[in-house]
Amino acid sequence: MEHKFYPVQKYVKSCQEFADDTAEWGELSDYRYYETTAYGYNDHGWDESCDGGTDGVDVSWAFHESAEYIDYYAAENMLERLLDELQTGIDEKYDLDQFQSIIDKYTL
Repeated sequence: MEHKFYPVQKYVKSCQEFADDTAEWGELSDYRYYETTAYGYNDHGWDESCDGGTDGVDVSWAFHESAEYIDYYAAENMLERLLDELQTGIDEKYDLDQFQSIIDKYTL
């Protein structure tokens, strides 16, 4: 499936790279964040941190998933996460700069 929206294409690629890179891992740490990151920051589109410092979109859901599964569900997953963050912004009365940070995160 080819996604027409470029940020979704990048998100799918990051999720697939995460799944490939962690295929030999037994489990993920509950105390770590696994998120997208800007290409060029490292040699793949995701990073692991203890504080979510990459300010990226979560990719942990793709752990041990097939490329087909990731391709099929990535856009839905990305949209659900975006909507959750926007709702949090509404509930917590974010200012414009905080909303802009959310938009920036999802334009990858």
